[in-house]
Amino acid sequence: MTYHSFFGVVRDYEPQRTDHKEEAERLLATGRYRPIKLRLRPVRALLLDDISLVPAANLSVMFELLSIVQSDVRLCLWFAFGDRLQLGPIKGKMALTAPCWRTLFANSFIELAGTFRQRDPSVIRAVRDARVGNCSEAVEQLVQNYWVEGSKYQKNVDILHLMPRHKDVVRHNRECFARLSPGTPPKLSTAVESLVLDPDRDMTRKSPRLEDVSMKSRMAALADRVAQPELAHCLQARVMVIVNRKKELGVCHGSIGFIVGYGMHGNPIRGSRGLHDAGDTWIELACPSVQFTARVLSAPGVLVVRMQVPLVLGWASTIPISQSLSISEAVLDLSEFFEAGMVHTAMSWVPVKTKLHIKSFAPSRLFANPCAVKMYDECRQL
Repeated sequence: MTYHSFFGVVRDYEPQRTDHKEEAERLLATGRYRPIKLRLRPVRALLLDDISLVPAANLSVMFELLSIVQSDVRLCLWFAFGDRLQLGPIKGKMALTAPCWRTLFANSFIELAGTFRQRDPSVIRAVRDARVGNCSEAVEQLVQNYWVEGSKYQKNVDILHLMPRHKDVVRHNRECFARLSPGTPPKLSTAVESLVLDPDRDMTRKSPRLEDVSMKSRMAALADRVAQPELAHCLQARVMVIVNRKKELGVCHGSIGFIVGYGMHGNPIRGSRGLHDAGDTWIELACPSVQFTARVLSAPGVLVVRMQVPLVLGWASTIPISQSLSISEAVLDLSEFFEAGMVHTAMSWVPVKTKLHIKSFAPSRLFANPCAVKMYDECRQL
């Protein structure tokens, strides 16, 4: 399960206290944490995957939660997996800067040298060089071999694009959608929004008045939500799932499919809840509206709730959303990437080199996080 679910925090959780132990004590004092304490207490080993995506503050709070709950028993062992030179967390510092990092891992690591996603030696060499920010001959050769432009690019325009910015993704998705249904009015899923009290709010303070929250504050809280206020779609539109509610069926956040029909209430099918139909290589699911929440920062203790179908158009994706996926085929738009590890992350996702298409590239955008490089140089390899 996700660490958010396991430790009882929301997906966009950010600690409210600067002292991580005080923050853990604040969470444990809420009524909602009674069953979570029972879940945490017997844990003896914790395996934390994709450590590069975990913010340092969140790791510290997780550490304090377990330490407090297990203060009178044998503490659990922590195992962290992942490459610290991959793309870092969307917000906050990398986990390796957390005060508890040395306590948990003693600045030691085991390197798993095998490569399981790629098989071609030239691609493996290029990806390894890109990982440390080295625009080597192998990287330049890979870009040259799989460069697409003009008519060659037009043949691949409908393949999944990995792009740096959300605005680029929105533009490309709209262009592809317009080509799919020219002159045909699309179906429109409109979100329904409301305000509720945050169950994790500070109970020692007076409860805020929901009627005092302005529309401007509500919209500001929802500004960076993945779920859109309005989603235009139609039959055969390519869509991406943005929740993990169907993970037991193998469909999770980032899964891509097509709308093949509509259910009784107009919900897209990818048509009732749960499994709709399935075959050896495909699965159909109904996608009714679900709740997406966000904190209203100007009114502590208030959440805004958006009810919307858990889909977005899926002809393009940002690198953070595609993190940890193996993508069968993709077009990479690398020239505008702006964070350490972005180019390396995008280049490493496609396992078959003939399914890799590079639309743009700028050597200056290929660089590694100096803090992570320094730690790898200084840490003890077991």
